[in-house]
Amino acid sequence: MISAELDRNSLLQNEAFRDLFQSKKKCVEQEESDSFIKECRREIGMSILQTFGLGMTYDQFKKGGNLTTLHNAENGVFADQAIQEQYQAEYERKNYEEDFPKMRKNLFQKQEKIYDAYTGKELHKDGRTHVDHVVSAKEIHSNARARLYMSVEERKEMAMNNDNLVMTDSRLNQSKGAKKLNEWMHTLNKKTGVDNATTYGVDKQKAKEIGEKANKTINKNINNNEREYYLKGVTSSSVKQGAAMAKQRIIGVLIMEGSEIMFAELTPFINKWTKFENMKQRINEFNNVIHRVATKIKARAATLTKKLMHEGGMGFMSGIIANIITILINTFATTAKAFAKILNDGVHAIIRAVKLLIKKPTELSKSELMKQVSIILSTAIVASIGGILTEQLRLYLLTIPILIPIAGFLSKTIGAILITFVSTAIIYTINNFGEVMAEIKNAFDDFKYSLQRNSSEIKAKYDTTVARIDEMYRLILNSIYNEYAELNRLADLVYDVNQFGKKQFKHSSNYANKLGVPSEHRLSSLTEIDTFFTK
Repeated sequence: MISAELDRNSLLQNEAFRDLFQSKKKCVEQEESDSFIKECRREIGMSILQTFGLGMTYDQFKKGGNLTTLHNAENGVFADQAIQEQYQAEYERKNYEEDFPKMRKNLFQKQEKIYDAYTGKELHKDGRTHVDHVVSAKEIHSNARARLYMSVEERKEMAMNNDNLVMTDSRLNQSKGAKKLNEWMHTLNKKTGVDNATTYGVDKQKAKEIGEKANKTINKNINNNEREYYLKGVTSSSVKQGAAMAKQRIIGVLIMEGSEIMFAELTPFINKWTKFENMKQRINEFNNVIHRVATKIKARAATLTKKLMHEGGMGFMSGIIANIITILINTFATTAKAFAKILNDGVHAIIRAVKLLIKKPTELSKSELMKQVSIILSTAIVASIGGILTEQLRLYLLTIPILIPIAGFLSKTIGAILITFVSTAIIYTINNFGEVMAEIKNAFDDFKYSLQRNSSEIKAKYDTTVARIDEMYRLILNSIYNEYAELNRLADLVYDVNQFGKKQFKHSSNYANKLGVPSEHRLSSLTEIDTFFTK
């Protein structure tokens, strides 16, 4: 072991071997980098294709998901028109009672005596005897769960169940109406002043048992239909979304693989276009290009089939999982159309990432594996959000008359450019995370140093400014002091009676001038003074 280490060190000390070693190392790193870039390019290309090409055709996401939940129905959000019409249908009494006359006639013919189910009293075989829904037809129709999970015919059949039908006196039936049996029994009768049960002679215990039995049958029917509704609905909507996702992925792979082969062959052909002598040579060479493309596609047939099955299977699985999650969320919160798309793309990306982590390709190191997983997740989410923003941009462009004809093309172009730019930036950051973080640290250190340096400069400027302000204040105060001192001196001279009049007049004129008295209001000579006082 030590010998091998010494041999290695001695070889590395050899200049020729060291140069060869570094050269080979760079080649390997370049190959890994090229492979990584190629895979990233395919990832971005596939994301853009799925979002702007196939996504626009095969994505059928709806607000609230693909199956109407009770929460959404109660908030007016429906997955399809038929369910909406079923849920919002108006109550029509005749739908629930149209068979009553025939039923009552058959009963009159078959039974010798008929008794009131609530009171136990014998009933007349005429119009005074009614058939009553224990749980009223209106209550059944008003039940949100029954309206969503059952058709009108199914609700009618449930209402007409023997456990929910009894014979009773017409007056009692009309008084009960659409009220709940227990509630009606304990309601005060305005005419008699006692509860309805006492007024009509109802056997409360017997009526209670009849009500409980009817409610149990109704709830059991609704629960059974609810299970059937979600079982069929989840299965059909999941298969539909899974199939759409699988088709989208398969067509995407075909387009990507085909375009890659086609561009590889067309690029040299286009570069040599001017070197052909005539159009005939160009046509012949183009035929050769098509032949080579077909040959390469045939050569990749087995690999391509395997890839198509793989992508289709993953697409189908992600579509099913995303649909089920969306339905679960919509049982308590309505999801937006945008959320459904992000969830669908996110689930697909997670499945791919998890599969990659489980598989752990031998050609990828642990760090490269994590990079690839990060890229799969980030590009999927970026593309999904980009698609949503692109649709919003399209709707905005449609409000500008001059851009209406090109709104779709323009929004897709801008969206594709933005997704490419953002995805590339993310991939670069992931691939060069260490270097990026080092640059961020250096930038932060520079910024911190700049702040420290600037703070000291600012402090110095502040001290200088304060000193200048202090000097200015001092000069201003001195000026004010000198001004007042001069005014006081002039005032003393004006009122000094020991001076000659001519001199005192001169001081008075200077004082007035200093005080700012306008010249027209001042007496400027002895003559003006005499004139002023002799008026």
